[in-house]
Amino acid sequence: MDYNSSALKSTKSDHYPRTRIFAGNNLRSGGGQTVWVDTVHREPRYLKGIRRHDIALYKLNRQINFTDTYNLFQYKAQTICLPASQPIVGNAKVSAVMFGWGLMYSKPGEERESNVLQRGEFVVQKCGNLYCSKYNRKQQTARGCKGDSGGGLVQYIDKERTRAVLIGINAYLKGSNECDTNLTQAQWVPVIDYIQWIRDTIANN
Repeated sequence: MDYNSSALKSTKSDHYPRTRIFAGNNLRSGGGQTVWVDTVHREPRYLKGIRRHDIALYKLNRQINFTDTYNLFQYKAQTICLPASQPIVGNAKVSAVMFGWGLMYSKPGEERESNVLQRGEFVVQKCGNLYCSKYNRKQQTARGCKGDSGGGLVQYIDKERTRAVLIGINAYLKGSNECDTNLTQAQWVPVIDYIQWIRDTIANN
């Protein structure tokens, strides 16, 4: 069995026997690797209805293959770095990237999914116990939508953008479920605040 950093995400459920993760898969229609979750380790201070400590580790039932490419349209599965001991996001605003399978379009009675994994650039800052990014309609900044919760917020630490650090887990989209007009803010759980818990959980399990 193995832990994989791509399996670090927010969760609101204790039910995991039918939970899977998809690695090396940028198409909703298939490809990549499907790996079942063996055990879920939730942050012990998490409480439903309170947007704090909403983070969990998923222990997988087998290791992920990091060497195979499945076809020309699929990415290889890759590891991701955890943040160092110093805060990456402080009072200053920084740039980061979010990935997700959230809806492309949502109106009452009408929704549109994307078959391709989406990514968006965000300007992120510290907002209390969370990271946040406000949606600027005039500047047409990136925004999340229904289905993006649990996705990773990433910073690249090299010019080639090949070494990524997972700095946040998408926890909350403030506004309505409509993608384009009423969403005002996205919020992420800072991974840096849980580094010791992550290390201890992996070491003890």
